[in-house]
Order: sequence, then C-alpha cells, then structure tokens
Amino acid sequence: KEQAAAAAAEAEAKADETHDPRAADSGDSDLQPEQSQYANLDEYRKAKNTWNKRQSRRRQKEQAAAAAAGGAAHYQRPRGDAPEVEVDGVKAVCSWDHVQGCWLHGGNVVKPKPRGCALKVDVDGVSTPCTWDLLQGCWLHPVDCSVHQVSNDHGNAACVAAQAFGGDETTMPAEPTTSSADAAAKAEAAYCAALAADVREDFDGAEAVYRAAIAA
Repeated sequence: KEQAAAAAAEAEAKADETHDPRAADSGDSDLQPEQSQYANLDEYRKAKNTWNKRQSRRRQKEQAAAAAAGGAAHYQRPRGDAPEVEVDGVKAVCSWDHVQGCWLHGGNVVKPKPRGCALKVDVDGVSTPCTWDLLQGCWLHPVDCSVHQVSNDHGNAACVAAQAFGGDETTMPAEPTTSSADAAAKAEAAYCAALAADVREDFDGAEAVYRAAIAA
C-alpha cells in the first residue's frame, strides 16, 4: 500500500511539474471542467474538486519557489498570455484568460464576463471591476487581498465586501439601475456565501441566479 501511494504521489507531482495538457477534467489543464462534459452532477463535482486541489497545490509550489528565489510571496501563475497593466500605480499582470476572458480588456477579447464578486478598481482612469476570482484569486492584488477585504479559505475566498453591478456581455458592466440593483445584490450575496461556505449543492444554483440577475 505504501509503495502504491508513493507511486501515485510521484505520478501526480510529475503531472503538476510538466503541466500536462490532457483532458480538462484531469486537473493538469488550465481549463476548468464543464458540467456538460459529464453524465451526472456527482462526476462533475468530483472532477471540479480534483481540478481545484491540483491548481491549489501548483500555486503553493510556485509561491514557495518564488519566495525562495526572493520573489513576491503572493506570486500567481499566468493563465494564458498575460500582458501587464498599471493598477493603482503598480504594474500588474492582466487577468486575460483564454477561456473566461478579462474584466480589463473584455472577455473573449470583446465580451467581459463576471468571474465572482467583482469590486471596482481604477484602471487607466476607468472604474473597472476587479478580477478577483473566488477560486483562483486576483491578478491585480495578492491572494490574501486586503484591498478588497477578502481572504483565502480552503481554496474558496470569503467575499465580504461585494459590490453589485449591472450591464450585459456586450459592454463593460455599468452601475446597476435602481430596479436591478437589489436583485443583483441579493443574488451576488447568496453566490458569495455559497462559495465561502464551500457548499457545492448551494453553489450551482446560486451561481445561476447570480448570472441571470446581473445580466437583467
């Protein structure tokens, strides 16, 4: 049993190091598993949990390596081609993601899409939602983001200062209208709470309501 466990751990570590781009549900790919890829919700949740754990271990290794080399303690691995932008007077890596898009430069180049509770920061003179991601952290600020009062809790960030916003996928999110602000705020709060509590059963439904509310 010990030999088998050691062999499995070695294989997993090797996969982490090589970033083997196999199937999206393997945990070695930057592509998050999609529910449509699985026959049932249990298989999807298992794949998602595996992917999250693998990503978390990979980040921990890279943060440790960066700290040992004298780099930033909160180093974060790029997810796609990541140019730098200036945020709050500091050069930061753009959060452009080839799957999810970027709040700063438009999701999928032209259509920004929300990726968690998005607080606005001043970017190039424009009030723009922060790229804070409840699972992966924020490119603009450290993993433990004091600017937005968030912290990492078992891989899911506890969002305590969410700001509701409106808009649709063809424009950068604008300030919410009076009619949609309450619904968006409530949906966002429920979504954040589900993620913070790491309750998978609540997360799927809350996310769907949240996405619909901010798109309204």
